[in-house]
Parts: sequence; C-alpha cells; structure tokens
Amino acid sequence: MAAHNWIFCTYENLYRNPAAEANRVLTGLGIRQSWFTRRAINRITMVARPDSAVIKQKDPLTDWQHRLTPAEIDDILRMLDIFGLTLYGSDPMPHTKR
Repeated sequence: MAAHNWIFCTYENLYRNPAAEANRVLTGLGIRQSWFTRRAINRITMVARPDSAVIKQKDPLTDWQHRLTPAEIDDILRMLDIFGLTLYGSDPMPHTKR
C-alpha cells in the first residue's frame, strides 16, 4: 500500500482563520504565498448561492443549527457514528488533531 503525505484541512478552519490555514496548506504543498494568493484568500466566493449564510451575513458554521431541529441533528450525528465518522459532533467546529 502506498504512503501518502496528505494535507488535511476543513472548510470550518479555512473560514475561521483563512490566512493561517491557507498558509499551512500552501507551505505543505511547497507553494510560496504571493499577492495573488493573499488576495484570493480574502475574497468571498462568487459562486455562493443567494440563500447562502455568507451572502446573508450569517455565520455559515452555525446557521445550519438554526434550520434543523434537535432531533434532525441527533439523527445526523447517529448516522455519522454508524459510519465511524468522528470528525463532526454537536460543536460546529470539527474534531481535528494536528
């Protein structure tokens, strides 16, 4: 089995701390930051849907919790557990170890 040097990042970490997380990923890939990469890091995507939390100036990491019932959230967390996916829990930030 081949070994891989994966660089793992999550949307949530990129959203909360874009400069540091992007720098970590780019450094891991051997890419030096430039004015272009710094500008790209600070831009809001142009492909966000009109009903996106970002467009509506809401926190996209927690907005979903207001649109789902506690029972729906529990069901989702149970499904994740069935598949052994432990990255997410009731906290909007993923459980990552660095």
